[in-house]
Amino acid sequence: MVPQKYEYISRRPILAIVILMAGASTYGVLCQPAIWTRGYPRLNPFWDFIPWLWFGPVIISGIFDNRLKRRFWTLMAYAILTGVVAGATVTNLVPKRVTWHFVLTNSFLFAVPVHLFVTWLAERYGQRWLSRFRRFSDEETCVECGYKLCFLSVPRCPECGTPFDEERLTVESLSVVPTNRPWRVWSTLVVSILILIASPFVYGSVMLSLAERRGRAEALRDWEIGVAEMRVDVALNPWFYHRMGATDPLSGLKIRIYWKANNPKAGLCEWLRHRAYAAIVEQKLLAVGKDCLTTHLYSFDELASLMAEAEWKPIQKLPFTTPEGLQFVVDREELIVMGKSTSITVADQGIQYAVMEGYRFVLIVAGDQLLTVHRDGVLLQNVGVLRTTNGWSVIQ
Repeated sequence: MVPQKYEYISRRPILAIVILMAGASTYGVLCQPAIWTRGYPRLNPFWDFIPWLWFGPVIISGIFDNRLKRRFWTLMAYAILTGVVAGATVTNLVPKRVTWHFVLTNSFLFAVPVHLFVTWLAERYGQRWLSRFRRFSDEETCVECGYKLCFLSVPRCPECGTPFDEERLTVESLSVVPTNRPWRVWSTLVVSILILIASPFVYGSVMLSLAERRGRAEALRDWEIGVAEMRVDVALNPWFYHRMGATDPLSGLKIRIYWKANNPKAGLCEWLRHRAYAAIVEQKLLAVGKDCLTTHLYSFDELASLMAEAEWKPIQKLPFTTPEGLQFVVDREELIVMGKSTSITVADQGIQYAVMEGYRFVLIVAGDQLLTVHRDGVLLQNVGVLRTTNGWSVIQ
């Protein structure tokens, strides 16, 4: 018979209880985003995964104590508390309000029973696995005198005569080779903690990567069947696209706006999916020689920088034609560029323009409005501006 090597550690029941209490408290805090961020936009995958980590402290605490009779009520309380918290983390429900009626119903009809059952499984099979190499220093000693109970044939202490359970008198006892270096026990503890910490990050990165891959696949499919959309980040200009209508005037594609949620804990997957979709569509348009609206859109800071670099020229009287061939006229006090309406009233307002070298648009300032207009007259952007002593300032 090959001797079985066991690693002996001290039993620490208080530490096991502290781990469960700290685990329940930490779990409740980390689940707050999943509790209060519900509906759309969906919670980011990192926080969406947190509610599944509740059983980790059960396994970690079991490393330091294996007496189920003593751990029973502590494990029950832990499973019930985490079950109630988990019952409130159903993130795909609307409305976003969390009601106690829903939480208690979902918890005690579903989450708490599941947590109790999984806790029992984790304790039973976790202890069975740990018992393959871990022993507690008090398991092989007499409870009365501390004599080492090894290599015995009868369930009685040879030192003081105190009887003990026959279950402790096993063939295994005759083949035990103790070791004072419990590296497997401590490596189990370290690996368990690392898995708990790393798993939300791994899950989050995988889900974000899948979201981008899904966006690219959707774009390629829509392009092939002729239903591709021009998806535009509404943060570039929050109200301009509502005026534009439903079709990109340059590419002829249907415009669909998307945005990055203000909540940093939600909406990242959808935003990445739309951004990947938009990037593929722009690549396809450039490949076939078509222009698209999004290539001409700039943030407010970028527009302010362009205005500072531009060489502004006044328009004294309308109609007016620039040396570059751009035609400006006014029709019923509305500015018309290259025969296309800008929806801007220019009566009694000074107009300046600047043709940007290397760009496919012209900048126009009419009163307190900044227009970026394509060379063929299509309005691209329209934002408010304010002239200060330090130059132009772009406002919404």
